[in-house]
Amino acid sequence: MVGIDFTHAGTQSTHDDIISAERERILAATTNYTDPRCSVALASDPELFHAAVELAQQYREVDLVVIIGIGGSNLGTLAALSATYGIAWPKHVVFFDTVDPDDTVQQLQTLRTACQDKKRVLINIISKSGTTAETLANAKVVCDLLTEHDYALSETVVITTDKDSALDAFALQHAVPALHIPALVGGRFSVLSPVGVFPLAVLGVDVQELLGGAREALDELRSGQDCAARLASVQYAHALSGRNLVDFFVFAKRFSAVGAWYRQLLAESIGKTPQVGITPTTSVGSTDLHSVAQLYLAGPADKFFLLVSLSDAHPVLVSPSPLDSVSPAMKGVSHNELYAAIYQGTKQAFIGQDIPFVEFSLAPTAHDLGYLLQLLMLEVIYLGALFEVNPFDQPAVELYKKETRAALTR
Repeated sequence: MVGIDFTHAGTQSTHDDIISAERERILAATTNYTDPRCSVALASDPELFHAAVELAQQYREVDLVVIIGIGGSNLGTLAALSATYGIAWPKHVVFFDTVDPDDTVQQLQTLRTACQDKKRVLINIISKSGTTAETLANAKVVCDLLTEHDYALSETVVITTDKDSALDAFALQHAVPALHIPALVGGRFSVLSPVGVFPLAVLGVDVQELLGGAREALDELRSGQDCAARLASVQYAHALSGRNLVDFFVFAKRFSAVGAWYRQLLAESIGKTPQVGITPTTSVGSTDLHSVAQLYLAGPADKFFLLVSLSDAHPVLVSPSPLDSVSPAMKGVSHNELYAAIYQGTKQAFIGQDIPFVEFSLAPTAHDLGYLLQLLMLEVIYLGALFEVNPFDQPAVELYKKETRAALTR
């Protein structure tokens, strides 16, 4: 169960009429895919769930999983995988996202070695539009490498895309299995669709628990215990008062990828005009206390914090050491005790400086992660209503894509 504490959240919006109206629109969207809020229906869709899980069963024994996608096509999967497994991933996983040549060459070498050793490989190509430039560029070199080593695309590749996209047509032409994303589910809201469910099921994450946690967040909304609405109201009020930077401050490294996922979700959904936007950042405690704490505690009062901690940490044993003489105060102190003290010290420092924050405490389970992901997606939908912007489009993203296409044709 995720714990959420608003004690030190500070100010809160009083726009209850906007929140109530948006809540009704969200609830109406839970039964079909005719409204862009329909990502809230994904966790309760047995057809999508079973299609993804049944296909995943065919690849559970692979040695290497390669995920080709960028932004909403891979950030959710990386967040869920890291949050539930930490650094001890159950299989070797490679993410192709950027087209940085150095990175691509290194990733390709990992795949090439696996192919030379005749390892079992799964390539999951993910693009909602089916035309994402970086994804197609990476898919091309990966598929060329597979063909070079006599791997059949129909047995090695799975495509996740919109039905009838160009990538979907490719899948049909080459007998490659394809999973579909409901048309109105945006990429950054798609983690609970086959975009995330399929690769996570292959990797052994309990996707049924993941979706169960997501349904719990929606049940809270229905019952009136609407933490998503409250969080949106708090962030909205702080943004209007000048605190329009929110830091996702994790006190467990395994949650840092959730911060990267939330960064896209919030920035792309709300940053729509020169007057409207919240800038999301991510920090890791205690590492970043040694780099940005001075700024956070004494710099401009433009920040609001989400403090995310682990409720079920692995104990680290303590034994006598010659180093005890260097710092007698640390004698007999475990990592867990020190980490807890640092977290409490950070909180008290924030309180002393009147810096607002909301606390999240969660276990490293698929259930708690599913709850958190759904909660944050709901929060961003509410923020769209409060700011009077469309949280489901990203028209300005086309600006760099247009210039990229122009550069390629010069």
